[in-house]
Parts: sequence; C-alpha cells; structure tokens
Amino acid sequence: MSTITLFRSNHSRCAAFYMITGLILSLSILATLLMPHPAYAQSEQVQVYESVVIQEGDTLWDLALQYAPEEQDIRSYIQEVRELNRMTSDQIHAGQSIILPMQKPAGSFENRVASHT
Repeated sequence: MSTITLFRSNHSRCAAFYMITGLILSLSILATLLMPHPAYAQSEQVQVYESVVIQEGDTLWDLALQYAPEEQDIRSYIQEVRELNRMTSDQIHAGQSIILPMQKPAGSFENRVASHT
C-alpha cells in the first residue's frame, strides 16, 4: 500500500468516526429536549389568593373541600379563611365575595379574580 492510500484510508476512518460521534451527540441532545419535564418540576406549587363570589347553597366546608390543599386539614383551612376575611362566624351568603388561599402550579401563577360556580 502506498502512503497516499494509507492517508486516505485513515482520513476516511477519522471522518466516519467524527460523523458518527456527531450524529450520536445530536440525537442525545434532541432526545433530552423532547423528554417530558420531571414530575418534581411540574408539582411545584405557589400559594395565591383569589376572590370568590359565593353562590346560593355554598358553605365554607364545600369551598374548603374544593380549594384546600390535599395535605391541609379542612377545619384549619376554614379557620384560615375566616381569619383572612375577618369573619366572626361560618355564615356566608350568596353574592358575598371572600378571599380564598389556593395552591396553583408555579408556572400558572397569575393575579386574577375568579368567580366560583
């Protein structure tokens, strides 16, 4: 084999090696970008306060069941709502507006007024 043939042969092997390595690296980066986000990143919650308009038949207990974080005791959530709204009893009335603490995913944090239905 001549020197030129050896050079071309080594050059071709080297080029093929770099092409395969580049292809593998590109596919790895693409796969990483297309993977779903880990569950821990999606479960991060922030506490927000939203105004809720009381509907006919609503009770603090019903609202607590709907809006309280799963790990919080319903009674303590109701107490928190009462203190937040300076309520002296559990009585609420249709049309009344109260502030409720809520847990929202960190990415959807927004200050808005929600009307309870």
